[in-house]
Amino acid sequence: MSTFFYLFQKKTIWIIAFTKYLLQNACFCRSPSMSLPRKAPAIEHIQVGFPVFDLGYLPYTREILVAGGGGPSRSGVANGISAFQVTRDGHLQQLHHFSTGAGAVMALRASALAEHDFAAAINNECVLFSRHRERFSKKRSVQLEIAGHDAYIKCLAQADGLLAAGATDGKVHLLKFPSLSRITTIDCADEVRGVAVTASGGVAILARNRLSLHTGDAASQTLYACSPPCATHFRCLVVLADGSFIAAANAQQRNGTPSLLMHYSSELVELRKMKCGPHPITSVAVSVDQQRACFGTSDGSIGIVDVQAWHLCSTFRDLVGFAVTSVAMSHTGSTAFACSANGKL
Repeated sequence: MSTFFYLFQKKTIWIIAFTKYLLQNACFCRSPSMSLPRKAPAIEHIQVGFPVFDLGYLPYTREILVAGGGGPSRSGVANGISAFQVTRDGHLQQLHHFSTGAGAVMALRASALAEHDFAAAINNECVLFSRHRERFSKKRSVQLEIAGHDAYIKCLAQADGLLAAGATDGKVHLLKFPSLSRITTIDCADEVRGVAVTASGGVAILARNRLSLHTGDAASQTLYACSPPCATHFRCLVVLADGSFIAAANAQQRNGTPSLLMHYSSELVELRKMKCGPHPITSVAVSVDQQRACFGTSDGSIGIVDVQAWHLCSTFRDLVGFAVTSVAMSHTGSTAFACSANGKL
């Protein structure tokens, strides 16, 4: 009997020791279906040195373009475009800066198809730049007729040989790209908040209370139009490869209505929407592969969205310490960029 109790005690001790080993080494019994903890995303900050109004990503060279400036005032703040790249260890490195003199760059648009060329808006002037051999070169420009003393080109869109320039006086100027020769002008009778050009040559124009789609050959003809959801107004717009659109809709007043991302079909029919929190959305961008999108908000945060699943993956709070003026994404969507008027990237 004493031998039996001795063996039972030894077996119990062995079981307890083995169980303790398994608990201390949980990865030993991890199921293949269980995912390992995700690596925390790396966040890099850099001070550009001037207020940043727009960002652009060049997929061919994998560079991020930063545009802005202090304007014509004698404040000593520079105006221009800077090119940055992300190093292998995840840091932002400035490559080159191009000064635009007394004019701040209010908008720029880099195309996924044009390897080196991109368009920029400086006050009421559209400029075609080329980024080649680590240098910027100004190829050509055109002055647009914009009404109002303080009016300027606010947004640009480019696709399929067409460049659309939306101005604060409510007009959208259509130009051939890259020649910048004039095609026509669309009068929207309201401040233009966003423009987009579809692959078929259609031009989408976003105003405060209206999103409209126009033909490329007869730009004055409105094909489709829609209004924002109740108690909201439109803010920014991007177009997807299938001709559908993503627009931001913000609350008109602080009444608890959350900011929304709206997904519209190519005929401006509402497909789905997503609640994105209490702060107004100020900018939206989509990756070249169309898999990810990002948005910036008025409190300096950015959100990452899975476009296909229409799911808000993550939100990063108060990244730039000020309202986000523009966002951009790398070609694969693995890196998101955000900037603000305080010069932080």
